[in-house]
Amino acid sequence: MLDELHLSWSWRCRSTNEPNEEDVVVDVQETYPILDDVELPPAKAAAARQKNPDPNPIQREKEGSLETKRDSTRFDDVSDNLRGLFTTPSLMKGEDADVYAELYARVEEVVQPQDVWDQMMVADITNHFWEQQRYRRCTGTVINSKRRAALKKILHGAIGLNDVDTETAADTYFEVARLEEREVTDYSTQIRLPKTRAGVVDLMERHGFVESDIDRVAMETSANTLAGLESLAFRHEIRREAIIRELERRRKKRNGN
Repeated sequence: MLDELHLSWSWRCRSTNEPNEEDVVVDVQETYPILDDVELPPAKAAAARQKNPDPNPIQREKEGSLETKRDSTRFDDVSDNLRGLFTTPSLMKGEDADVYAELYARVEEVVQPQDVWDQMMVADITNHFWEQQRYRRCTGTVINSKRRAALKKILHGAIGLNDVDTETAADTYFEVARLEEREVTDYSTQIRLPKTRAGVVDLMERHGFVESDIDRVAMETSANTLAGLESLAFRHEIRREAIIRELERRRKKRNGN
């Protein structure tokens, strides 16, 4: 008992006489440096160990959070009905559902969704890219739909065929069969109309045109429609990039950055 009082009195004197930072502000585990060589009774030792706080509770919490993240890096606890809501596409005729499914799977593999919000973003990123490509695939169709009008513009406006012979030559070029018979001579220009596609091309070349001019004129007449499609496609790209930025923000917040 006297030894314990002597040790306590010695420590107070030391703290009073030598008030430096090392003695006054110290870690809990180093509060009693002079007791390092003292063997406490088992009961007191157990009590002392229980009173020691966690040396770094914040680090312990982070480690627990990391372990939880490692155990649940994917949002897999989804019913079939809910997953179908995310993954079922709205396809146009000619679009491949297997290609859409593969695209969705690739996006999901990169995102690694951890909750329902991440899963929504996977669906939105996939759909916006799909819609963007859909609009851009339409550009060829728009141009092709204007090729007959472009040929008629060349035959009628540049070469000078009348309306009936222009339609007849266009039918010949595009291999359209008509039930009614049409005259094969343009009496205003005295040009004998060709009966084959190659003949229509030859007629154009004799008047200074080439076959590729049909596509050029078709593109010019489709300019407004093509611009509208590109604008719609660009909007989907902007929305997709915004979703990706939000996804990165959520990921950094989740990781504590």
